[in-house]
Amino acid sequence: GTPSLPAWREIERIMNAAHKHFKFDPEKVEVSIETTPKIAGSDLEKIKAYYKMGIRRISMGLQTTDFKQAKALGRDDANASADYLHKAVENIRAAGFQSFNID
Repeated sequence: GTPSLPAWREIERIMNAAHKHFKFDPEKVEVSIETTPKIAGSDLEKIKAYYKMGIRRISMGLQTTDFKQAKALGRDDANASADYLHKAVENIRAAGFQSFNID
């Protein structure tokens, strides 16, 4: 699944519960979330909210760089286009993330 699909406030609710039950410093413990290039590229507010709530790593699932093939396979929702990929990286960096990967 894609945990970044719900509204960021839902993720914040989960993070608040984790902080309540498990004491950890987000600067010492790396909390990660998975997203897609389309979500990261189109919703800077959500990406910034993740950083603000203590998430320090983003993993972006890139199914393929052959965007025509992705569309033919019905996977263009996740990948969209090279523009989304470039914008996703810009947004992730703008939000303050130092750690992210593309898989």
